[in-house]
Amino acid sequence: MDNRIVFPQLIGNNHLKKIMGTDIGRGNMGHAYILEGPAGSGKHTAARSIASALACTSAKDSTKPLPCGTCLACRKIAGGISPDVFFIRREADRATLGVDAIRKLREDLYIAPNENEKKVYIIEDADTMTVQAQNALLLSLESPPPYVVFLLLTENAAALLETIRSRAPVLRMQWFGADALAEHLKQESRFAALAQREPDFFAQAITAAGGAIGRARQILDRTSEESADYLSMRDDAGRLVTLLFFPDYPGAAELLRNLPKDREEVLSLLDMVLLALRDLAAVKKNAAVPMMFYLSKDACRHIGDKVSIARICAAQEEILLARSDIQSNASVYTTCTSLLMKKH
Repeated sequence: MDNRIVFPQLIGNNHLKKIMGTDIGRGNMGHAYILEGPAGSGKHTAARSIASALACTSAKDSTKPLPCGTCLACRKIAGGISPDVFFIRREADRATLGVDAIRKLREDLYIAPNENEKKVYIIEDADTMTVQAQNALLLSLESPPPYVVFLLLTENAAALLETIRSRAPVLRMQWFGADALAEHLKQESRFAALAQREPDFFAQAITAAGGAIGRARQILDRTSEESADYLSMRDDAGRLVTLLFFPDYPGAAELLRNLPKDREEVLSLLDMVLLALRDLAAVKKNAAVPMMFYLSKDACRHIGDKVSIARICAAQEEILLARSDIQSNASVYTTCTSLLMKKH
C-alpha cells in the first residue's frame, strides 16, 4: 500500500490513510472506528472514503487509487444512493441523538447487504448520543454481523462511554496549522484570488477555521450560509469574551437580545469563544502555538495583559458548562443570561 494513492478526496491525514489503507488492503478491517475532529475537519469525507473503499470493485488493483471513484459502487456512495451505506442523524430540532434511532439501526442490522460485501453505518454527532442510545449501540458493537462496519463521527471521543471507546479505535483527523491550511487553499485559483483581493478576510477565515479545512472552505465561500453569518458571529464572540472579564450590563443585555435563535448557532458561538480563550491562555503561558481566534498574539494582549491565567481557565469552565447545558436542551436564553449576568 506504500505507493498507492489512498483516499484521494481527503486532504492530508496521512496517518489515518495509512492505517485504513492497510486494514482494507489486507482484509483486516475492524467492525467499528471512531473518527474524531472538529466540524469541517474532514470526518464525512473520511467516512465516505472508507465506505467507498470497502465497496470499490477496483479495491484489489494496486495501480488505481483506493477508492477508484469511478466504478458504479463508488459513484453510488458519492451520490448518496448506495443501499448499503446508512447515515444515522439527529432530528433537526433535537440536541441529542436518542435511543429510537439506534433501535431502528439494530432492526436493520441483520439484513444482509444488498449490493456490496459490507454494510456501513455512519453515526453523525456520535458524542450527542444519550446514555440510553450508547448502551443500545453497545449491544451491537459487542457482536455485530461480519458484514457490518460502524463509523462514529464525533468532535469529542471522550464524551462517549468507555465501553464504546474500548470497542472502536479512535482515529483523529489532522489539525492543519494556519500556514499549511492557507497553502492548501491557495492551490485553488478562487481562494488564491480571494487571498490577494481581501487578505484580512482570508486571514480571519483561516484563523477561525481552527485547523479544519472544510470549515475554512465554508467561511471563505461567500455564497454559503456560514460565511454570511461568520463576521457577525466573530464580533459577538469577541464581545462575549470581553464581557466575561469586564462586566458591562448594557453591553450584556444587548448581546443577549441579539442571540441567534438557533441552538446550533449558539453552540457555534460558544465554540468560537473557547477558541478565543484558548488563545488568551496560550499568550499568558508564552506558548509557541498558532492563534485560533485572534489574528496575532498582539491582537489579544488588551485582554490577556489584564487577567490572570486562573480567570481564563475559570471562564473556559463556565463556557464548557453552558455549552453542556444547552446541548442537554436547557433554555439557550436562560443559560446565556446566567453566564453573563452573574458577573454583575
